[in-house]
Amino acid sequence: MTTIDRSVQLARVVGLLGGAATASEVANVVVQSGLAALGASAGIVAVQSGDGRRLTIAGSQGFEGSSLAELTDCSIEDHNLLTEAIRGGRSITLEGPAERAAADRALRGWSPPGGEGTLLALPLTSAGRPLGALALMLPDGAAHGERLDYLAAIAVGAGQALDRIRFQEIEHSARRLSEALARMSAAAAAAATPSEVASAFVEQALPATGADRGTMYVLAGAKLELIATIGYPDETAAPRAEIPIDAAMPSAAAVRRRSAVVLRSPVEMLAEFPGMTEHTTVLGHRAFISLPMLVRGEILGAISIGFTNEHALSDEVISFLRSVADVAAQALARARLYDEATSSLSTLQAVIAQMPIGVQVASATDRRILIENTRAETLLGQRRAGQIAGYLEAFHPDGRPMVPSDWPLNRSIDSGEPVTGERYVIRRPDGSNVEVSTSAAPVVSNDIVVAAVMAMTDITAAREAEELREAFLGVLAHELRTPVTTIYGGAATLLRSRRRADSTSRAILADVAAESERLFRLVENLLVLARAERGAVVAERDPLSLVRVLPRVVDEERGRWPVAHFEIDMPTDLPIVSGDEAHVRLVLSNLLSNAAKYGPANGLVRVVAQRSEAGSEIEVRVLDEGPGVVESEADSMFRAFYRSASTASKAPGSGIGLFIVRALVDAMGGRVWTKAREGGGAEFGFALPVFEDIDPEL
Repeated sequence: MTTIDRSVQLARVVGLLGGAATASEVANVVVQSGLAALGASAGIVAVQSGDGRRLTIAGSQGFEGSSLAELTDCSIEDHNLLTEAIRGGRSITLEGPAERAAADRALRGWSPPGGEGTLLALPLTSAGRPLGALALMLPDGAAHGERLDYLAAIAVGAGQALDRIRFQEIEHSARRLSEALARMSAAAAAAATPSEVASAFVEQALPATGADRGTMYVLAGAKLELIATIGYPDETAAPRAEIPIDAAMPSAAAVRRRSAVVLRSPVEMLAEFPGMTEHTTVLGHRAFISLPMLVRGEILGAISIGFTNEHALSDEVISFLRSVADVAAQALARARLYDEATSSLSTLQAVIAQMPIGVQVASATDRRILIENTRAETLLGQRRAGQIAGYLEAFHPDGRPMVPSDWPLNRSIDSGEPVTGERYVIRRPDGSNVEVSTSAAPVVSNDIVVAAVMAMTDITAAREAEELREAFLGVLAHELRTPVTTIYGGAATLLRSRRRADSTSRAILADVAAESERLFRLVENLLVLARAERGAVVAERDPLSLVRVLPRVVDEERGRWPVAHFEIDMPTDLPIVSGDEAHVRLVLSNLLSNAAKYGPANGLVRVVAQRSEAGSEIEVRVLDEGPGVVESEADSMFRAFYRSASTASKAPGSGIGLFIVRALVDAMGGRVWTKAREGGGAEFGFALPVFEDIDPEL
């Protein structure tokens, strides 16, 4: 073939290479052109894998009978004519059978068709990157000059064609993987359960990788539980339904290492995981990968994929599978939260539905009632769910109509603060009224009020009972005060005027005077109780000398309780306090009576008065030798009608004395307390503010 003919042939070959769509087509063009234009008797083209690790025969002719033609693919590290040309980045020329056999065992005993010649191997490159190699068996003396230049030009054209095809394959693969990842992400985003996430994985992600089999495991304590599998035959033991976290299996190893386990060959599989024999034999896996599913550092499980084609596990596929694992992990986390939220919501709704108080939950966005239990419907006399909160006929306790913005749900949403203890009279659609006590609190998420919850209790009966009790106490106290005062005053007068009367008469008069005095004090306490429950206790804030008042009250109580010993410890220069003398006398009288009543016979009751450490108050402490105070009951002791179970049986009482003490001291701007004494007994005390600008000597 002349130079002109080869030039024409070269132009035709370049055109054919430009239209080639696969590596096989490139190989056929190169081999055929080499055989036709250069008189070659044999030709072969091999192409590197995308990761550059393997070399695959793309096309050959004339190498029949040599083991080189039978070599489908090999490692780039193997020693043969083609790999040497690629690794060396240069052409290799072999003259005669001896050189061929020495350079490549695959060519030993091979006789080229048409007689001997020169075997020439060239690397196929593009922009300096190796893409494969070609080898031609040329006639003797043909591997130089114009023929060699022609062959080099074909090699350049083939390299460029292979580079273009590879780029197109990469682009197509990337688009395919990207679309698969988008489909899986969409399916996973809609998944509400782990099984739906697993379905998105096996249906959308795996087919795009060229994988034959896949599994998804979720972490459950110290083991992995299988939730999805695809491609595994029923008769194989793999995959296991459960894998201990410490097992010598790729899925468990990925979870322990918190990184991907990539196995690119059966040799690597069995070397690291001897238990994978079934994978390499029965299942025919030639590559395997396991990846952990992690969300914010938390391991949720692992995915594992097996390939019978080891070339399918490319770097692009590995990167894609990492993204798949991330998407699956996030979807699993959402599914878990959804499951927990659904379970919690169901439990919450069941609890709310059974609660004995009315409950409403309103959205902060449109103020509509989202949740309302049966008790709330009963209290309001109508179903309000789905309606705007606060639109009902209701009144404040003083009779003012309620507007929607007053309703506790709306107030809590507007202010972002709890609203407690609000009372309203609700007029139901049937015309009946019910009085409710309400409390509401905002529901805050990310510093934003998203809803509010309100509880309401029917206090109609309690309010009516309270009004009846207040009326009864008021009538009782006022109606008893006059006759009791008369009896007490008359008995005291008779007792003083009949000093020489017989002992029996005097004893009777003394009993009448003592009991009428006790009844008088009870009436006084009832009056204070009635005022306190109406919030109407009034106290003067006059200058008051405790140095003068305390000894008098102690002397009076000493006469009433002859079985007790009373002592008083108080400096004579104690500052003047701000208070009401009548109230102070009643407070101290109640405390001293309790101390004597619950103390032992001949027990000591001490009254200690002193200035507080801060100097702004005078503290009065009553110390007894009784049974003491239980710490958990300290606050309850000052409640109306409260009597401790540990002392109620020791002495009779009404349970209002300490309540009166607190009500009167609070009205005077002071404070009260109680606590157990070391060594036994109790301390009850009160403190009153020091009266300013008053000289203690006055």
